[in-house]
Amino acid sequence: MPRVLTEKEALTHGISTHHEQMDNGELRFRLIANDGSSCVRIQAPDSGRWQNSHFHEALSELYVVQKGWIVFVEYGRATGTCSFQKIQTGETCLSRADVPHNVYLTVDSAHYCVKFGALAANDWIAFPALDELTKHLSEEDIENMLCKGGTK
Repeated sequence: MPRVLTEKEALTHGISTHHEQMDNGELRFRLIANDGSSCVRIQAPDSGRWQNSHFHEALSELYVVQKGWIVFVEYGRATGTCSFQKIQTGETCLSRADVPHNVYLTVDSAHYCVKFGALAANDWIAFPALDELTKHLSEEDIENMLCKGGTK
């Protein structure tokens, strides 16, 4: 029969937890390894919300939708356009290193974000230009854009 490990024992193996409520109301429950990789469960607040646009120089993120749906947006620096992708329960998407992205959380959605790859300290770089293109969009705007092919 498996033995339950204590938080203290987990720390001796380089594993910690960190949970918080973000400014936009979302709840984050993190399992973090000392190499910088992590798995985060993100639960949406009581209304749809955007996260903050950003990119990572070295790491990648795998998004796995557990419940509901989210919208994943990537910004193409070469073209100056955004691509919108609706990710539903049981589906996944991958953000690549050095590509600006953002996520829209729908009401009552829950997803996991697995951070992995060549990890470095402070590898979260804000990308306000994408916020300017996305944060004003309502859920209705997003749905209309998805119906038109998902690019802006």
